[in-house]
Amino acid sequence: QDIVVLNFSDHFIEKLADSLLNDYLPAHVDFRGLTLVFGGKRPAIFLKRELARRIKTAFVPPRMLTMDELIRELASRETAMTPLSDLDAAFELHAIARRETPEILAGRESFARFWPWAREILGFVDQLDLEDVQEQALLNIRAQAEIGYDVPEAVNRLLVQMATLRRSFHRFLETNHYSRRGWLYRKAADAVGTGASAEKIWFCGFFYWHKTEERIVKHLFETGQAVLLFQGDERRWPSLKRQASHLGVSIHEGPRVQEPQFNLKLYRTSDGHGEAAVVREILKTLSKEERSRSVVVVPDARHLSPLLSEIAGIAEEFNVSMGYPLKRSSLYTLLTFIFEAQLSRKDDLYYARDYLKVLQHPFIKNLSFGHDPAA
Repeated sequence: QDIVVLNFSDHFIEKLADSLLNDYLPAHVDFRGLTLVFGGKRPAIFLKRELARRIKTAFVPPRMLTMDELIRELASRETAMTPLSDLDAAFELHAIARRETPEILAGRESFARFWPWAREILGFVDQLDLEDVQEQALLNIRAQAEIGYDVPEAVNRLLVQMATLRRSFHRFLETNHYSRRGWLYRKAADAVGTGASAEKIWFCGFFYWHKTEERIVKHLFETGQAVLLFQGDERRWPSLKRQASHLGVSIHEGPRVQEPQFNLKLYRTSDGHGEAAVVREILKTLSKEERSRSVVVVPDARHLSPLLSEIAGIAEEFNVSMGYPLKRSSLYTLLTFIFEAQLSRKDDLYYARDYLKVLQHPFIKNLSFGHDPAA
């Protein structure tokens, strides 16, 4: 079975485990030769747990990769590449612009002034590479830009020179074996047909693919190396319809589009702390099993701390996938206090209030110097 289509109301991990065990049942404790590709790292953790729960014995799990990890493997078949940081990439882009397209540096000749603009250019180049935009398309844009779009003059100048910048930047990456994300995807799309592989690759739950990804997946699918697992129906989702058309397949949940069943309730509160309190009261009404299968989506990381304070006594076990703002951390506060003390210093004397803020910070108060706590 080369295509598996799930309904949006299906439990993705459980259904994926069903498919794996059905296809590999004769050797269900050994999934070697099978690679699963997800959009991120987290599905692999939950799938391993689900397989372990069902198999109930030691087993060799499938190899599980993110799309970026698979791309790096494919792109490095011919030669190894070193990732190029944003800062180094911007510096090289500045050098190329000075040498070949000095017009776009008007008003931003120094690297410090060019840096914000370089980040935008690098993002644009990455997007062009991800979507497999060929140079001829850029040359057509350049011809239009020479006539003059109704856009700021700086953007016009950039469009005129973008093809040159991109070509030279690609040459720099190629010569020095450096990589950028968009460049890796282009290289992987070019290299996917150069080496045959006996392993089966399952692409799990992808809702959208860049053009380079489409080339890779189509080649693997047509050569029998790929199994595609979708969640949704092309008759409802244009992005799935585009994938179905590109692959020449049907992505249907069944004879008819299945309407999702849900019970939506809206609550109004005054602020983020009020929202956390409402979540706590809702969780109180759920059983332990229901709480273990619940997800709380926090759109702003600033609300994470109040939420955890409210639910810590109710939710026995939970894990957090959201990052926490550095500005709200104790380390950030300590560094701020140190900077303030240095800025208010007069010769060798510190302003007492800023000096004491540093000494009274928990990280400093709990430092231990030898055996004498008074030190």
